[in-house]
Amino acid sequence: MDPNTVRYFPSLQVAKLGDWLPNVLLGGGNTLNMLNELHDLTGETVTLSMPNELSMQFITAIPGTFPISLTINEGLTVPIFATAVGIAHLATRSNQEIDKLVKRSNRQAAVSDQRVNTDELSEEIETARANGYALAYDRILTDTGAIAMALPVNQLDRALVVAIGGLSSRIKTHQTQIIQKMRKAIRQLGQNDRTA
Repeated sequence: MDPNTVRYFPSLQVAKLGDWLPNVLLGGGNTLNMLNELHDLTGETVTLSMPNELSMQFITAIPGTFPISLTINEGLTVPIFATAVGIAHLATRSNQEIDKLVKRSNRQAAVSDQRVNTDELSEEIETARANGYALAYDRILTDTGAIAMALPVNQLDRALVVAIGGLSSRIKTHQTQIIQKMRKAIRQLGQNDRTA
């Protein structure tokens, strides 16, 4: 405080107040390194998202390097029941938790065609649980596809989902290789977190 003007001016400590946020959201620097590695290996858009009510919210998005790439803005929310990132997250939840979310969503649905089809959803979730990943093609945006995998829950108990998305034709062509790269990167992330 300046005693002559009675004005306050923040110290440099104020700038450090937000330093904790990336670690809380990303679970540490290892996660960001993994996202960058996947981006370098695939050239596709790589995202990290987390659940937010009945949506998934993108907290990190690294744009693809192809001339035509999927564009995701950080902060964007997408429906939890209709996307690869949402299905990948739901596959980690109990059936009771999913049932509560579905009932809540269906109560809020303005028209019947917005209601969640529980049979289709259950089938998608079981497939994601069995495979360890979720696929979605031409859901929210036409001609786009995504592969999503839930990350192991970090020490802050934060549920995060990594996804790789781009043109449907390109993702389908390289689907097997992308899945292998994602599995390897996530496995290494888990090893790095245990040794950190």
